[in-house]
Amino acid sequence: MDRQAELWWSPPLARINKETAKETAKAWARRVILHLKFKISERWLPRLLPRRVSDDQRLFRYLLAALYVIAVGSGGPRSCISSFGAFQLEESDDPASNKASFFNWSYFFTNIGGLIAGTALVYVQQEVSWPLGFAIPTVAVTASAMIFLMGWPRYKHKQPGGSPLTRVAQVFVATARNRSTRIEVEHANATLYELQGESSSIPGSKQIQHTAGFGFLDKAAAIARDEQTAFENSPPTGWRLCTVTQIEEVKIILRLMPVWATSIIFSTVFIQTSTLFVQQGQEMRNRISGFKVPPASLAAVDTIAVILTVPLYERLLVPVLRRLAGQQSGLTGLQRMGLGLLLAMVAMVVAGVVETHAMVHQVSILWQVTQYFLVGAAGVFAFAGRTEFFNEESPEAMRSLIGALSLATNALGSYLSSVLVLAVEKVTSKGGGRGSWIDHHMDYFFWLLAALVAIDLGLFLVCVRCYRFRAMAK
Repeated sequence: MDRQAELWWSPPLARINKETAKETAKAWARRVILHLKFKISERWLPRLLPRRVSDDQRLFRYLLAALYVIAVGSGGPRSCISSFGAFQLEESDDPASNKASFFNWSYFFTNIGGLIAGTALVYVQQEVSWPLGFAIPTVAVTASAMIFLMGWPRYKHKQPGGSPLTRVAQVFVATARNRSTRIEVEHANATLYELQGESSSIPGSKQIQHTAGFGFLDKAAAIARDEQTAFENSPPTGWRLCTVTQIEEVKIILRLMPVWATSIIFSTVFIQTSTLFVQQGQEMRNRISGFKVPPASLAAVDTIAVILTVPLYERLLVPVLRRLAGQQSGLTGLQRMGLGLLLAMVAMVVAGVVETHAMVHQVSILWQVTQYFLVGAAGVFAFAGRTEFFNEESPEAMRSLIGALSLATNALGSYLSSVLVLAVEKVTSKGGGRGSWIDHHMDYFFWLLAALVAIDLGLFLVCVRCYRFRAMAK
């Protein structure tokens, strides 16, 4: 080892180098800590602390919160009021006819409220005062709630049946647990568990007869023949073994799903009255005898169509159809849904023809009245018929759930409309500053919707032909 190395490894020099290394490490550690403090204080800490917001942002948040509360508050009555009202008429002299009329008039008065809100209430909000415009519906909702509660002692009430979603989950879990069980097809009822007598395991519901189809679900109720008496004395848990009625509830939902899916496209057509129809009207001549007609105001024609169609159907068409078809309600729920789809297709054809003519000639905005009226009349048959059909076919303890499920088609139709518009704009737009169908050939988009409704109507007819109606309760 040379002299320099000996000096380096001598004890005094080694001690000095160790101390220097420690000081260097401490210095680097301090630099790292200061750097982290700077980053935390500059970038991360402001994200963790509440930010100061302006008064406009705070008011906007209050508005959003109020809108969400309105959505949640209106969702409950809208899904339950049809089933609750129909339940009040089940023991009347002619329950089928009365319930069909109830659904029609319910849709009628809902549109009356929409017409008042879209005309008189909007005028008060814009010309008088926004606080007064919001106070009027608040008082109206409070009064309606008080009137509803005043009739509470006279209403017929049904015992709650528990969570329907839990029962559906129990069927699938029990099916998975009993997947290895073999059911004898020739004596299926003999090996499927059900309570003896007419009582049901679901409060507020009647027993539903066993039906063929979706046979894999029957495994959820499969038992040995000699175990029936033992289970009567000690009922099993629903997660291990379900009753036939509980399984039939799930089968009914599965059978309803194809018909439910075919009603989505109608909601897509219906939403055009507040979207593309308005955009179409903006390119038309909107002055009538010196008065300027706002394009969005023609949506009132939709409501007027409902106000006219419901009384005409109830007072004129129903008596005639009752004699011709022998159906007390005039048309069944499925027939009205099909008629609604047909009118929706015609409305899109009319909209396409009007747009084709408007691209060549400057036409009046009143040309849109026909398509608005057809969509409104179609809503009377499609929406009211859908409500009646789902109410009649759904199990007693699931009517509110299936009512909410039918209303979900309105939201899905709106989403589908947005997807279609975005897809058409992306596919049909070209370079060089030229726009898409929506900008320069809206008639093509209306033809597309008419074709989709025609396809949907064909699928609907297939679903109706293959549909197995609900088995009558014992």
